Amino acid sequence: MSFIAITDKHGNPLKYINIRLALGRVSSDDAYDDRFTDLAGHTAWPNPLASDDGYTLYVNYANVQTTYGSAKQFVGSLEASDITIQLDSLAVPTPSTCPVDHNKDQFSTWFHAHKVGDMVSMANMQAMQPSLTACGMKWQNQDRGDLRPRIFQPPLNAIGASEWAVDCGDFDKPWVLTFRY
Repeated sequence: MSFIAITDKHGNPLKYINIRLALGRVSSDDAYDDRFTDLAGHTAWPNPLASDDGYTLYVNYANVQTTYGSAKQFVGSLEASDITIQLDSLAVPTPSTCPVDHNKDQFSTWFHAHKVGDMVSMANMQAMQPSLTACGMKWQNQDRGDLRPRIFQPPLNAIGASEWAVDCGDFDKPWVLTFRY
């Protein structure tokens, strides 16, 4: 039995990603089985059908999570070794207008137009970084890499923080904005 892990480019597990298994090199539509990753981004096939032609894994081809790309990987045997497949985060469109003058209504409208996913997660926060950067904003600890769900609005100080902070919720829970000013 092979253990299959799906991650983003930072190694963060991606939950609820669809994986289709096809015998040989047939299309995704001809896959004989499909599964979803668990909360830790894992799945496995305990008893794959025998195939002399190997298998093709189609990741995020069906029941697509639109914040991630798809991947196709051919493997000779599902018994051979564990498999890790990385998906690229799709670019988040940059905003045409950024919230100004720390207006809470503008910020809330902007945030809900550019948030990624319905839940706070490291992957969703990382996917939002281009939009934040375009507006001169940062996640807490963004420069260290261990993001926290708090956005600092400009002007930012030397360490990337600001008195204009907005808490965005807790990990693995829905986005909830709490203004700290």
